[in-house]
Amino acid sequence: MGAGERPRHGLHVHRHPAEPDGGIPRRAALRARHGRARGRPEAGHQPRRLRAGRRPHRHAGRGRVRGRDGRDRAPQVPAGVILDLHLHSELSDDSRAPVEAYLKVLQRKRAERPLDGIVLTEHRQFDLGRDYRALEDRYGFLILNAAEVETDYGHVLVYGVNPDILARFDFTDVRLPAQEVVTEVARLGGVALPCHPGRPTVGLCDHYERKPPLDGVVAVEALNGGSRKGEDARVAELIQRFGYRAYGGSDSHLVSFVGVCATEFEARIRSTDDLVRELAGGRYRPVDFRHRRGNA
Repeated sequence: MGAGERPRHGLHVHRHPAEPDGGIPRRAALRARHGRARGRPEAGHQPRRLRAGRRPHRHAGRGRVRGRDGRDRAPQVPAGVILDLHLHSELSDDSRAPVEAYLKVLQRKRAERPLDGIVLTEHRQFDLGRDYRALEDRYGFLILNAAEVETDYGHVLVYGVNPDILARFDFTDVRLPAQEVVTEVARLGGVALPCHPGRPTVGLCDHYERKPPLDGVVAVEALNGGSRKGEDARVAELIQRFGYRAYGGSDSHLVSFVGVCATEFEARIRSTDDLVRELAGGRYRPVDFRHRRGNA
């Protein structure tokens, strides 16, 4: 479990929004969890746990996600957990999106964007004490924290931030050495992944044209909700050339864009430790829901 996180025992990631006024007060929920630990039966209906590879039907049918052309495409991995790995809340200096507003949009648009959770990647900062469990309980989405830092090879998302990583790097530095970030973050228990690599100036592709490639890069952001025409194609060439894995994120700074691009994992993700483990060595792929946005 990542530093600063509390155990998430009892957290159910499910697809059906709670009925109006049907939420359980936090104290009652905690009593229910303690009751389960002692073997006492719980009152009332319990939401069904989702297991990796077993999910409710999605809009494109079981085990499929629609491409931007509207056709069903068989996924490369069994249906698992879908997370938006890249978005910014009002804590970032260029966003005005409250976290709760993101969750309300995802709850309302489940048919178009069937996500299980989000990972907040605030610019140049990380707070080990940040805790969104109350919102998780209220809306039924997993909420994890990461950071977007700036390096001499462009922007990089850092997952699994802990005290050792914060002691090693000053996240406010806009010229962090990318090779050190990739290598040291992995050594200290996290994973650092370049984001929007096809974007001019702040993306990896531009830097690879005049600098040697980085060692130890696991994956790059193949689908970014804010990409302009041609940027994703540049990333596809980068992935083919260097054999990187691919992930996706909305890069949302506006509430309405949350979840338009995301990442589907084969395994269940219930903590930052789970996320780091799967990004470093698990099975996942980017998914694109932008073709549905106009009808949302």
